[in-house]
Amino acid sequence: MDSPIPKILPMRLIRRQQRLIVIAVGIYAALWAADRPVLLSSTLAYTLTLGNLIVLMQGQLGSLYSHKRRLYSWAIYTALCLVVAVLGVVVVNL
Repeated sequence: MDSPIPKILPMRLIRRQQRLIVIAVGIYAALWAADRPVLLSSTLAYTLTLGNLIVLMQGQLGSLYSHKRRLYSWAIYTALCLVVAVLGVVVVNL
């Protein structure tokens, strides 16, 4: 009897990648509309890399906010997102 878990995880990964590609195309379109030309390939690379890193960090750091009340949970989650965003900007500008 086959386990359903190996079939579910790849589908979740594929769906996440699809969402990240849509986000990357949206970022590319917004930058194009703002007359800031960028390569689609670099936008895809950065979005896929940073999006997957955020998901990994969220999974590892979820214990900090998952058992707290809703307001504190959002405050901690927002602070973690801010830290990740600042680190991302620093890494990109190196």
